[in-house]
Amino acid sequence: MENSASTILLIDDDLFSRKLLQAMLQKVGCQVIEADSGEKGLELYQKISPALILLDAKMPGMDGFDCCRKIRQLPEGEYIPILMVTGLEDQESVEEAFAAGATDYVTKPVQMPILSGRVRYLLKAWQAEKEVRESNERFRLELSRAAEYVEALLPKTDDSQKIRENIQASIQVNVQYKPSNTLGGDAFDYTWLDDEHLMFHLLDVAGHGVKSALLSVSILNILRKQTLQGADFFKPETVLFALNDVFQVSDNGEDYFTFWYGVYNVSTRELSFASAGHPPAVLAMPEGGDYKTCYLDSDGIAIGLLPDFPFDVRKFEIPVGSSLYLFSDGVYEIPVGDNHEIWGLDAWADVLREYKGTNSSNLQPLLDKVCYVNGGANLEDDFSVLEVCFP
Repeated sequence: MENSASTILLIDDDLFSRKLLQAMLQKVGCQVIEADSGEKGLELYQKISPALILLDAKMPGMDGFDCCRKIRQLPEGEYIPILMVTGLEDQESVEEAFAAGATDYVTKPVQMPILSGRVRYLLKAWQAEKEVRESNERFRLELSRAAEYVEALLPKTDDSQKIRENIQASIQVNVQYKPSNTLGGDAFDYTWLDDEHLMFHLLDVAGHGVKSALLSVSILNILRKQTLQGADFFKPETVLFALNDVFQVSDNGEDYFTFWYGVYNVSTRELSFASAGHPPAVLAMPEGGDYKTCYLDSDGIAIGLLPDFPFDVRKFEIPVGSSLYLFSDGVYEIPVGDNHEIWGLDAWADVLREYKGTNSSNLQPLLDKVCYVNGGANLEDDFSVLEVCFP
């Protein structure tokens, strides 16, 4: 479709009116394309993509009101300014014009100063709105690319198979990640520290947007390279203490993050873990042909809030056939019902218990469930789940 910032589509069945309006508009530098019916106007609109439409309300066949409604349903039609130019002056016609989607309304006989002033204003407003929409689209694309970059850094479920090929204990790690529309700050990872110790963690940076995502990527890279001074990666509490030493909040109180970090010993089946203000992990354990859940949590505040905070470590012996789930609060802090009460951690834990009973390695049903609870709308926070299945 062609486009010009000063192209106006004039739709009027009266030849004299069209020529008069065309002369007025050409004096203020506008290019005018004429249509003598609503049907012809619709056809031309889709070919020339004008910056503004002048539309007569009363025409034989398709009148201006119907034409306006149909234009609003076409691509980009919701944005185009439509100025009704007509001899109708009664209030009912004015209301119908706006109900049909008209942007503004003038009556015949048209006064040149009034018409030129309104046309200039509508063209300027249209151009400004167009620039805002284009800017928003560029920003949306940048967020999308940033989300793709973050997702590319995170481990995939298939990666666990590559790890298991060289490990006697067939521990399986599955992951599911879906970034929010606004790009959140979730990140997670897992790796073998040696032949007997599997490390896994999940973090959630406060806020949304590129800044939070970049901070989460920075933390992820530091942990992967194991370049954190003062940290023994076999000892969760030292990792949290070292992170807290490096990542103190800025003066505006931002840049803190929650964190859950665990190390599993294959030989002893002992899990050592520590948490920094993060939601507790959920452990689903076999019980009488079914499963029960418990929370694995430790005392600790978010990383960056208080210098020299003494994080503690907890230990738990993992029963055979159990699965551990790490996640961020975005998976369960969902308002539901007319009162917008939070769905909650306990409800989420019940979903995990039921999911464990399916013996599936595909976490997509968990995402589907959360989206269903959210009413099918896009999630406002990242969806991040890491599952560790213990043989």
